[in-house]
Amino acid sequence: MKKAFFPPLFLFVFVLFYSCGKNTNESNVYSKLNIQYKKVWECRYKFGQPDTADKYIVSIIEFNRSGKSIKSMYFENRYNWPEWNRIRIDKYDSIGNCTSSFLTNFKGKIVTYSKYVNNLITESTFYSEDNMVKGKNIYKYDKRGNLIEEVGYDSIGKVDWKEISKYDSKSFCIEVKRYNSKGERTTYTKLISKVGNKSVFNDIDDKNEVSSIFASYCLKENLDTLTTYQSMKDNYKSMSRSRYNENELMIDRISYDKNNEPEFYQWTEFIKFK
Repeated sequence: MKKAFFPPLFLFVFVLFYSCGKNTNESNVYSKLNIQYKKVWECRYKFGQPDTADKYIVSIIEFNRSGKSIKSMYFENRYNWPEWNRIRIDKYDSIGNCTSSFLTNFKGKIVTYSKYVNNLITESTFYSEDNMVKGKNIYKYDKRGNLIEEVGYDSIGKVDWKEISKYDSKSFCIEVKRYNSKGERTTYTKLISKVGNKSVFNDIDDKNEVSSIFASYCLKENLDTLTTYQSMKDNYKSMSRSRYNENELMIDRISYDKNNEPEFYQWTEFIKFK
Protein backbone atom coordinates (compact mmCIF):
# COMPACT_ATOMS: atom_id res chain seq x y z
CA MET A 1 0.00 0.00 0.00
CA LYS A 2 1.46 3.38 -1.01
CA LYS A 3 2.07 6.05 1.61
CA ALA A 4 -0.60 8.69 2.11
CA PHE A 5 0.16 11.92 0.29
CA PHE A 6 1.14 14.92 2.36
CA PRO A 7 1.16 18.57 1.35
CA PRO A 8 4.30 19.69 -0.54
CA LEU A 9 5.84 21.24 2.58
CA PHE A 10 6.58 17.79 4.01
CA LEU A 11 7.73 15.89 0.92
CA PHE A 12 11.44 16.81 0.77
CA VAL A 13 11.87 16.47 4.55
CA PHE A 14 10.10 13.11 4.56
CA VAL A 15 12.37 11.66 1.88
CA LEU A 16 15.59 12.79 3.55
CA PHE A 17 14.90 12.08 7.20
CA TYR A 18 11.94 9.77 7.84
CA SER A 19 12.41 6.86 5.46
CA CYS A 20 15.38 4.99 6.94
CA GLY A 21 14.22 1.39 7.37
CA LYS A 22 10.62 2.43 8.08
CA ASN A 23 8.70 1.07 5.10
CA THR A 24 9.07 -2.67 5.70
CA ASN A 25 6.79 -3.64 2.80
CA GLU A 26 8.84 -1.60 0.33
CA SER A 27 12.07 -3.10 1.68
CA ASN A 28 10.62 -6.57 1.17
CA VAL A 29 9.82 -5.69 -2.44
CA TYR A 30 13.37 -4.48 -3.15
CA SER A 31 14.76 -7.61 -1.52
CA LYS A 32 12.40 -9.93 -3.40
CA LEU A 33 13.21 -8.26 -6.73
CA ASN A 34 16.96 -8.36 -5.96
CA ILE A 35 17.30 -4.60 -6.51
CA GLN A 36 20.66 -3.03 -5.62
CA TYR A 37 20.20 0.51 -7.01
CA LYS A 38 17.30 2.80 -7.73
CA LYS A 39 18.09 5.74 -9.99
CA VAL A 40 15.66 8.58 -10.59
CA TRP A 41 16.15 10.64 -13.75
CA GLU A 42 14.47 13.82 -14.92
CA CYS A 43 14.22 15.95 -18.04
CA ARG A 44 12.22 18.88 -19.30
CA TYR A 45 9.48 18.80 -21.89
CA LYS A 46 10.26 20.33 -25.28
CA PHE A 47 7.70 20.69 -28.04
CA GLY A 48 5.23 18.68 -25.99
CA GLN A 49 7.54 15.68 -25.54
CA PRO A 50 10.03 14.72 -22.79
CA ASP A 51 13.57 15.57 -23.95
CA THR A 52 15.21 12.43 -22.51
CA ALA A 53 18.41 13.12 -24.47
CA ASP A 54 19.00 16.02 -22.07
CA LYS A 55 18.29 14.07 -18.89
CA TYR A 56 19.90 14.66 -15.49
CA ILE A 57 20.08 12.58 -12.35
CA VAL A 58 17.81 13.31 -9.37
CA SER A 59 18.78 10.57 -6.92
CA ILE A 60 20.69 7.30 -6.59
CA ILE A 61 19.79 4.95 -3.75
CA GLU A 62 21.78 1.82 -2.93
CA PHE A 63 20.14 -1.09 -1.09
CA ASN A 64 21.54 -4.07 0.78
CA ARG A 65 20.37 -7.65 0.22
CA SER A 66 17.56 -7.08 2.72
CA GLY A 67 16.16 -4.29 0.56
CA LYS A 68 17.10 -1.49 2.96
CA SER A 69 18.79 1.72 1.85
CA ILE A 70 22.45 2.03 2.85
CA LYS A 71 23.52 5.04 0.77
CA SER A 72 21.41 7.72 -0.91
CA MET A 73 22.62 10.55 -3.14
CA TYR A 74 20.30 13.48 -3.89
CA PHE A 75 21.03 16.01 -6.63
CA GLU A 76 19.41 19.41 -7.15
CA ASN A 77 19.99 19.60 -10.89
CA ARG A 78 16.61 20.98 -11.92
CA TYR A 79 17.53 24.54 -10.95
CA ASN A 80 21.31 23.98 -10.81
CA TRP A 81 21.70 24.39 -7.05
CA PRO A 82 24.72 22.14 -6.29
CA GLU A 83 24.90 23.48 -2.74
CA TRP A 84 21.75 21.46 -2.03
CA ASN A 85 23.26 18.15 -3.19
CA ARG A 86 23.23 15.65 -0.34
CA ILE A 87 24.53 12.17 0.58
CA ARG A 88 22.82 10.07 3.25
CA ILE A 89 24.34 7.00 4.91
CA ASP A 90 22.04 4.69 6.89
CA LYS A 91 23.37 2.43 9.67
CA TYR A 92 21.71 -0.77 10.96
CA ASP A 93 22.21 -3.11 13.91
CA SER A 94 22.84 -6.85 13.68
CA ILE A 95 19.13 -7.66 13.21
CA GLY A 96 18.50 -5.03 10.54
CA ASN A 97 16.99 -2.17 12.56
CA CYS A 98 18.01 1.32 11.51
CA THR A 99 20.00 3.02 14.29
CA SER A 100 21.31 6.23 12.71
CA SER A 101 21.82 8.19 9.52
CA PHE A 102 24.30 10.83 8.40
CA LEU A 103 23.39 13.52 5.89
CA THR A 104 26.38 15.30 4.34
CA ASN A 105 27.00 17.73 1.51
CA PHE A 106 29.22 16.71 -1.38
CA LYS A 107 32.24 18.19 0.40
CA GLY A 108 31.88 15.61 3.16
CA LYS A 109 30.61 18.06 5.78
CA ILE A 110 27.92 16.62 8.07
CA VAL A 111 24.68 18.54 7.65
CA THR A 112 22.43 16.35 9.79
CA TYR A 113 22.95 13.44 12.16
CA SER A 114 19.83 11.45 13.10
CA LYS A 115 19.13 8.74 15.67
CA TYR A 116 16.51 5.98 15.29
CA VAL A 117 14.71 3.65 17.69
CA ASN A 118 12.66 0.75 16.28
CA ASN A 119 13.30 2.15 12.79
CA LEU A 120 11.69 5.49 13.74
CA ILE A 121 13.66 8.73 13.77
CA THR A 122 13.78 10.15 17.31
CA GLU A 123 16.32 12.96 17.12
CA SER A 124 18.10 15.04 14.44
CA THR A 125 20.98 17.44 15.01
CA PHE A 126 21.79 20.06 12.36
CA TYR A 127 25.27 21.47 11.75
CA SER A 128 26.70 24.57 10.08
CA GLU A 129 29.61 24.64 7.65
CA ASP A 130 32.02 25.15 10.56
CA ASN A 131 30.60 22.11 12.42
CA MET A 132 28.67 24.17 14.95
CA VAL A 133 25.25 22.92 16.10
CA LYS A 134 22.53 24.96 14.40
CA GLY A 135 19.59 23.24 16.02
CA LYS A 136 17.94 19.99 16.94
CA ASN A 137 14.60 18.27 16.28
CA ILE A 138 12.94 15.78 18.62
CA TYR A 139 10.22 13.42 17.31
CA LYS A 140 7.44 11.59 19.16
CA TYR A 141 5.10 8.84 17.89
CA ASP A 142 1.89 7.13 18.86
CA LYS A 143 1.57 3.36 19.41
CA ARG A 144 1.02 2.81 15.67
CA GLY A 145 4.26 4.54 14.73
CA ASN A 146 2.65 7.76 13.48
CA LEU A 147 4.63 10.97 13.99
CA ILE A 148 2.48 13.02 16.38
CA GLU A 149 4.90 15.71 17.57
CA GLU A 150 8.04 17.36 16.22
CA VAL A 151 9.84 20.03 18.25
CA GLY A 152 12.59 22.23 16.84
CA TYR A 153 15.25 23.71 19.14
CA ASP A 154 17.69 26.50 18.32
CA SER A 155 21.47 26.41 18.76
CA ILE A 156 21.27 27.12 22.51
CA GLY A 157 18.57 24.54 23.21
CA LYS A 158 15.48 26.75 23.36
CA VAL A 159 12.22 25.70 21.69
CA ASP A 160 11.99 27.40 18.30
CA TRP A 161 8.83 25.80 16.93
CA LYS A 162 6.54 22.80 17.30
CA GLU A 163 4.34 20.71 15.00
CA ILE A 164 1.52 18.50 16.27
CA SER A 165 -0.10 15.97 13.93
CA LYS A 166 -3.35 14.01 14.13
CA TYR A 167 -4.39 10.84 12.28
CA ASP A 168 -7.55 8.91 11.58
CA SER A 169 -8.14 5.25 12.52
CA LYS A 170 -6.24 4.14 9.41
CA SER A 171 -3.13 6.22 10.24
CA PHE A 172 -3.94 8.78 7.54
CA CYS A 173 -2.67 12.24 8.52
CA ILE A 174 -5.63 14.60 8.86
CA GLU A 175 -4.12 17.66 10.54
CA VAL A 176 -0.76 19.32 11.25
CA LYS A 177 -0.67 22.41 13.47
CA ARG A 178 2.45 24.58 13.74
CA TYR A 179 3.46 26.82 16.64
CA ASN A 180 6.20 29.41 17.15
CA SER A 181 8.59 29.77 20.11
CA LYS A 182 5.92 31.67 22.07
CA GLY A 183 3.46 28.80 21.74
CA GLU A 184 1.26 30.72 19.29
CA ARG A 185 -0.32 28.80 16.46
CA THR A 186 1.10 30.05 13.17
CA THR A 187 -0.14 27.85 10.33
CA TYR A 188 -1.75 24.46 9.97
CA THR A 189 -2.72 21.92 7.35
CA LYS A 190 -6.10 20.22 7.62
CA LEU A 191 -7.86 17.44 5.74
CA ILE A 192 -11.04 19.01 4.37
CA SER A 193 -12.53 15.99 2.66
CA LYS A 194 -11.71 12.36 1.92
CA VAL A 195 -14.14 10.62 -0.40
CA GLY A 196 -13.06 7.32 -1.88
CA ASN A 197 -9.59 7.79 -3.36
CA LYS A 198 -9.72 11.61 -3.31
CA SER A 199 -8.24 13.64 -0.43
CA VAL A 200 -8.26 17.45 -0.15
CA PHE A 201 -6.15 19.48 2.30
CA ASN A 202 -6.22 23.20 3.13
CA ASP A 203 -3.21 25.16 4.36
CA ILE A 204 -4.38 27.80 6.87
CA ASP A 205 -2.22 30.87 7.63
CA ASP A 206 -1.81 32.75 10.91
CA LYS A 207 -4.89 34.87 10.08
CA ASN A 208 -7.08 31.75 9.76
CA GLU A 209 -7.34 32.24 6.01
CA VAL A 210 -6.85 29.49 3.45
CA SER A 211 -3.45 30.04 1.87
CA SER A 212 -3.35 27.00 -0.41
CA ILE A 213 -5.23 23.84 -1.39
CA PHE A 214 -3.65 20.44 -1.99
CA ALA A 215 -5.49 17.41 -3.38
CA SER A 216 -4.59 13.85 -4.34
CA TYR A 217 -6.51 11.31 -6.41
CA CYS A 218 -5.73 7.61 -6.76
CA LEU A 219 -6.62 6.38 -10.23
CA LYS A 220 -6.52 3.04 -12.06
CA GLU A 221 -6.72 0.77 -8.99
CA ASN A 222 -4.07 2.81 -7.10
CA LEU A 223 -1.47 2.38 -9.86
CA ASP A 224 -1.90 5.98 -11.01
CA THR A 225 -1.99 9.05 -8.74
CA LEU A 226 -2.81 12.68 -9.54
CA THR A 227 -1.86 15.52 -7.16
CA THR A 228 -2.78 19.20 -7.47
CA TYR A 229 -1.68 22.32 -5.59
CA GLN A 230 -3.01 25.88 -5.72
CA SER A 231 -1.88 28.94 -3.80
CA MET A 232 -4.73 31.27 -2.92
CA LYS A 233 -2.43 34.26 -2.45
CA ASP A 234 -0.65 34.43 -5.81
CA ASN A 235 -2.86 31.92 -7.69
CA TYR A 236 0.17 29.70 -8.36
CA LYS A 237 -0.90 26.24 -9.58
CA SER A 238 0.91 22.95 -10.07
CA MET A 239 -0.04 19.37 -10.83
CA SER A 240 1.72 16.03 -11.11
CA ARG A 241 0.74 12.54 -12.18
CA SER A 242 2.59 9.44 -10.96
CA ARG A 243 2.41 5.87 -12.19
CA TYR A 244 3.24 2.73 -10.20
CA ASN A 245 3.96 -0.83 -11.27
CA GLU A 246 2.30 -3.97 -9.93
CA ASN A 247 4.75 -3.94 -6.98
CA GLU A 248 3.60 -0.40 -6.10
CA LEU A 249 7.00 1.10 -6.95
CA MET A 250 6.84 4.41 -8.76
CA ILE A 251 7.95 4.12 -12.39
CA ASP A 252 7.45 7.69 -13.61
CA ARG A 253 5.96 11.11 -12.87
CA ILE A 254 4.87 14.06 -15.01
CA SER A 255 4.88 17.55 -13.46
CA TYR A 256 2.72 20.25 -15.03
CA ASP A 257 3.07 24.03 -14.97
CA LYS A 258 0.40 26.57 -13.94
CA ASN A 259 -1.21 26.28 -17.39
CA ASN A 260 -1.50 22.48 -17.01
CA GLU A 261 1.16 21.95 -19.66
CA PRO A 262 3.69 19.13 -19.00
CA GLU A 263 6.95 20.65 -17.76
CA PHE A 264 9.11 17.90 -16.22
CA TYR A 265 9.26 14.15 -16.75
CA GLN A 266 10.79 11.91 -14.06
CA TRP A 267 11.35 8.17 -14.29
CA THR A 268 12.89 5.39 -12.21
CA GLU A 269 15.59 2.92 -13.25
CA PHE A 270 16.00 -0.25 -11.15
CA ILE A 271 19.32 -2.08 -11.24
CA LYS A 272 19.59 -5.62 -9.84
CA PHE A 273 22.45 -7.30 -8.01
CA LYS A 274 24.70 -9.19 -10.39
